[in-house]
Amino acid sequence: NMQNIGKRMSLAITLPLTVLGVKSVTVAAQFEQSMANAFSVMGGASDEAKAKLTALAEQLGKDTAFKASEAAEAMYYLASAGLKVDEIYGTLPGVLDLAAATATDLAFASEQVVANMGRFNLTSKDTGRIADVMAKGIASSQLTMERLTDFMQYAGPVASQFNGSLEETVAVGGVLSKVMGTKMAQAGSGLQAMFRKLVNPTKEVGDVLSELGVTMEEVSPAKVG
Repeated sequence: NMQNIGKRMSLAITLPLTVLGVKSVTVAAQFEQSMANAFSVMGGASDEAKAKLTALAEQLGKDTAFKASEAAEAMYYLASAGLKVDEIYGTLPGVLDLAAATATDLAFASEQVVANMGRFNLTSKDTGRIADVMAKGIASSQLTMERLTDFMQYAGPVASQFNGSLEETVAVGGVLSKVMGTKMAQAGSGLQAMFRKLVNPTKEVGDVLSELGVTMEEVSPAKVG
């Protein structure tokens, strides 16, 4: 009996330790594979760059709600979007902040941050600003990441074309979300069409504005922007 009790006690102690050890090895292997995937699309990153990004992923795994392997996966998404090593290094913290604040998938958050960088001619140094603007816009309105994405797809390029800022465009989306709800693609498309009509006005638009006592020069995005 004492021998059986001893075996059971030994098993009770060693089994959890074994499971913990296996889990640690699995987590480490997952992280290594995620980093390897990221490096595979970076076009020959140097050993120094790889070490820099690996250290960043590990640090973010300690400092944020995401695991190091998830940070590495986000690097893969950013690299796939064409960002260089230094850009990824500067962009990643903002992406994780946005994903955490909006409970959004990292791939989707990465895609939208990069998209808005391009729309408003911003750089990786602006990603903290981009993440903050998007997160605040969502928190203060009926926007979700999906609704904001739908809106910005149409409204972003034309707003930027006429010198509208990211902040202004997201704010407009927030206001429209209270009226349009889930139909934010329609709202963005409508805003886009409005800008185009003001740039190339029809006679009907001119007549309406004239009745309101407003000239085309006063409302033309090309003039006002």
